[in-house]
Amino acid sequence: MQVEIVGGLSVRATEDLLASTGLQGHAIEDERVEREPVLATIAAIVGITGTSLTVAEKVYAWYKKWRAPQPHTPIEPGVQRVLIASRDGRRLFLEDATIEDLRKIIEENRSYADSSS
Repeated sequence: MQVEIVGGLSVRATEDLLASTGLQGHAIEDERVEREPVLATIAAIVGITGTSLTVAEKVYAWYKKWRAPQPHTPIEPGVQRVLIASRDGRRLFLEDATIEDLRKIIEENRSYADSSS
């Protein structure tokens, strides 16, 4: 599973995603998508810690936090778009996603992450 985060604060948002939601992985800065001042990062998810519902709720809260205007920065919002791409090619834009949508895609990808570790 991969998470693409687009926005001027995408690097910090990706670091926060991996530190606070139960998703484990690493971030890759995608220079191909760089457009002043927009930047994209991709988080390659290799593990999931916690129940799928708990992780989904944390990801949902993380998204709401980073979509809001960020204090002490001229860049608003911190991220413009977040896309989760599952291993089977399914895509989920967080803008329209519910917690249940997130839970389903996390659950589907949990078995793959658990079996590959």
